Amino acid sequence: MHRWFAFRRDLGLQLLALYLLLIIPFLIALLIFDGLVGVRIREDVQASDLSLAQSISQEVDLATTKALTTVQGLAKFPEVIQSDPAGMEEVFQVIINTSADINLVYRLDDRGIMVYHYPTGPTSTVGNDFSFREYFQQALRTDKPLVSEGRISPTTNQAVATAVMPLWSDDGEFLGLVGANIRLESLSQTLTAVISEHQSESGLQVTILDSADQIIAYPDPGFLLRPADDIIPNNYLVNFSDKRHSQIITAPDGEERLYTHAPVSNIDWEVIVSRPTSAAFATQIILRRIVQVAAAT
Repeated sequence: MHRWFAFRRDLGLQLLALYLLLIIPFLIALLIFDGLVGVRIREDVQASDLSLAQSISQEVDLATTKALTTVQGLAKFPEVIQSDPAGMEEVFQVIINTSADINLVYRLDDRGIMVYHYPTGPTSTVGNDFSFREYFQQALRTDKPLVSEGRISPTTNQAVATAVMPLWSDDGEFLGLVGANIRLESLSQTLTAVISEHQSESGLQVTILDSADQIIAYPDPGFLLRPADDIIPNNYLVNFSDKRHSQIITAPDGEERLYTHAPVSNIDWEVIVSRPTSAAFATQIILRRIVQVAAAT
């Protein structure tokens, strides 16, 4: 009773109580607001990056599907089945002239020996044995089209991946394969165009990896066919099977970045979009500083 009477007589205590009743709920509301909005901002950023990765994945899928459809069509030509160089020249020339992404079309026999390729120069690999190539070994075990890992073509001396169609006779005899080399530089040019459309998004990085975790598309062509862990954390690379598409991880150069990936359908390639967390969550960082200043004030 005495305390209550003292409280009623002490204006300082009354003001303090009023202050606490007003400020504490306000601070709690600020913290809840910061938490809820922060979660929403993160979800929006991750959804945006996933959408971008999926969009690029669809473009890559379209390009590879086009190349696979091309070699499937070539496999039906009698000139290709019979390994007729004169006939193949006419057919292959049409493909090269109408497909900007393809820079070489060729035919390997059942032993993996190069029978013919177009263009025929400047370097000829006719007669060379390519049976050691992984895609040739795969062709021996399937009748479906496939896409190889990235590599440097000895014929064109360019970074390529190959769309391959195995050739089989009606009685099940392996006849070899027909292949079309896809210029990896053309994929990198696509990424450069995409990034130029997002110039306001500081530090945006887009990479395409093949099934061997090699870089097969990157705005800087100097990175082509280098191991992915040169620019992407290894602990992110091993978790592609994880259902989480987005993760915040420290990059090899020490910068904290948000990584988001999307697979390319049917060919075991991955599209990875990343950006610094300082840029990705800039709005959230500013909001948090406002909350901190308001709380301190």
